[in-house]
This record gives sequence, C-alpha cells and structure tokens, in this order.
Amino acid sequence: MTTQFRTSPGSLMPNERLVSYDGNLLTGVRDRAASVLALVAVRTWPSAELNTLVRYLRTIVLPRLREETFSIHGEVGSEWVATAQANYERLSTLTARLERAEPAICPHLQLRHVVEEILRLLIGIDSCGEVFSSTAAF
Repeated sequence: MTTQFRTSPGSLMPNERLVSYDGNLLTGVRDRAASVLALVAVRTWPSAELNTLVRYLRTIVLPRLREETFSIHGEVGSEWVATAQANYERLSTLTARLERAEPAICPHLQLRHVVEEILRLLIGIDSCGEVFSSTAAF
C-alpha cells in the first residue's frame, strides 16, 4: 500500500501532519510491540525485544509527538492541546513502566496490558482528529 501525502504541511490537520512526518511511526511501534507480545504469549520474558520497544518509544515516538503537540499549539483549540499533552504524558508514563519491567515484579499479563495500552494510545493517530484519541486510565 502506498501512502500519498499533501505537499503543503500547513494544509494538514494536526493528526494528518503527524503521520505525514513519518508514515511508519505507528507501524514501527506495532512491529516492535508484536515481538514483545509474541514472546509474552509463550510465557518467555522478552528482554531484548522490550529494550528495543522502549528505545524506539524514547528516541523516536515520544520526541516526535511532543514536538508535534507543541508546534500546533496556536493552530487548534486549547482543549485539543490539553488532550494531546495529557495523552503524551500517559504514553511517557507507560513507557517508563516498560523500562522498569522485570520478570520478578511484572507478570507477563501485566506487561501485555501495558504494551496493548501503548498501542491503543497510538492508534488514535490514525483514527481520530487528535494526536491521541484514548484517555483511558490504566
């Protein structure tokens, strides 16, 4: 599937602009999360895969989302910005939970729930007019 983008960033809605910066952002998270979830499903601790997912979230996803949230501040209503900032903080908190996860204190089921929540937050990029659509508590 080929994704086509408009050439004028100013003509894009905030969520479209975010995806236009990197059409593979969500795919990158999904791929890394799939590796973690596959090992969790067979009750194997995904040390390397978890580190890869966390590193991707910290170095690529979170900085990109933070930059986008603040760059659109004057373009959309304050309610949207507040929601985007709250969800950015939620993603940051969930990422921190992944960083602290270890087999002795984090059951496989809990790890799976954290990874799935991260995916739900990021899927909002594709499905709603907000950078994040889910504000569900974990």
